[in-house]
Amino acid sequence: PYVVAMRSRPDLPIRQEDGSFTPIPGVADNPVAAGEGYQNDFETLRILASVYGELEIIKDLRLRSSVALDLASLNQDQVWSTATLGGRLNGSGYAQRGTNEFRSIIWENTLSYDWEIDEQNRLSALVGGSFQRDTRDNFVASATDFPNDILTTFASAATPLLVGGVGTERALISSLARVNYNYDDRFIVTGTIRADGSS
Repeated sequence: PYVVAMRSRPDLPIRQEDGSFTPIPGVADNPVAAGEGYQNDFETLRILASVYGELEIIKDLRLRSSVALDLASLNQDQVWSTATLGGRLNGSGYAQRGTNEFRSIIWENTLSYDWEIDEQNRLSALVGGSFQRDTRDNFVASATDFPNDILTTFASAATPLLVGGVGTERALISSLARVNYNYDDRFIVTGTIRADGSS
């Protein structure tokens, strides 16, 4: 609306005598019509959560497990009334609604052991695995030919135009092992093995 207003003639009235918006030569929409007749609403939700637990099975042998969640949702609602060019080109008003949802979970488990052989020699080992699963769902729908500019629900539209969606899912499984040898806090030797698989 701001760009349209900058390009519009200031000497023209906003509305004509019959109450309709005055057409602006060289501009797609009357700037007030573009501001009042176009609706673009966003709703977003994001949840991040994690929890972990640790258990010492025997002295210096610890089991740790953690779970992390990432949930996101986006809803977009767009409506072009008959006062806008977009609403008139597509019939008697035009509406489009879309959703995008994302879900991710990560589950990790590790078993670690620390062994102090003597004052100069220490050995630590860790084995573990993790599982990650990501899911994404998208949906979009549009319709036109509404009875008026107030009733813009899909149930009141005479002509549905597009209904579609897509969903994707992927998973990642990892396993690892690590050994550390520390001599007198001066020399450290580390060996690591890791394997990943995805789908």
